[in-house]
Amino acid sequence: MFLYFKNPGDANPVGQINMRDARVEEVDHVSDSDSEDREGDGHSTELTIGIFPTHQGPTYLLMPSKQEKDSWMYHLTVVSGGGPNAGTQYEQLVQKLMETDGDPNCVLWRHPHLLHSKESIASPLTTLSSEAIQIEAIKLFKSCQLFISVALDSAGIDYHVVLAQNALQQCLDMPELQAELMCALVKQTSRHTQHKIGVQVNRTITKFKHSRVSVVAAFPACTPVFF
Repeated sequence: MFLYFKNPGDANPVGQINMRDARVEEVDHVSDSDSEDREGDGHSTELTIGIFPTHQGPTYLLMPSKQEKDSWMYHLTVVSGGGPNAGTQYEQLVQKLMETDGDPNCVLWRHPHLLHSKESIASPLTTLSSEAIQIEAIKLFKSCQLFISVALDSAGIDYHVVLAQNALQQCLDMPELQAELMCALVKQTSRHTQHKIGVQVNRTITKFKHSRVSVVAAFPACTPVFF
């Protein structure tokens, strides 16, 4: 369900769209009275995403940048149940698990890309808007690896505190990395069933069951929420 609000702090949505089986696609600029008032020279091009639900009229979202448009296209496509090849490999695997309602017997739970890795990742786990943030995501994963691999004893307390502080500050400075951090922690605390993989990991196993992706973003006129 896609909920949208007039103001970011509002508790009650002004409308909603049932995203199940809705068609999501890029469309040419759709003019309305508000956008026409903003048009001056007639040369600017609006980046527009169209949502075409099954039982109601279409809704159009105007994007301020290509990065925003690409990110929204991915999340809208996933939440509508389409685009099996949309997103990163990690996101595709999570989407497939969501379609099975997190069935604990599903073989995908044992996919190496979802489990603890001693090697660093070559690309981010989540879809990110720029190459610069993608590089920071890989650095963030390495920080998680260091945090887990170094023994947590009295001599290493300060080291772990600094690693955690730096990682959290990085996510505050770049909010796009918050989902990346969550996925990295889930991956690095999910052990292989065949063998043990580390002292701390064995003590903090997390099952990624019944997961749902929540996306919150703000536009000048509305704040949509997906669930």
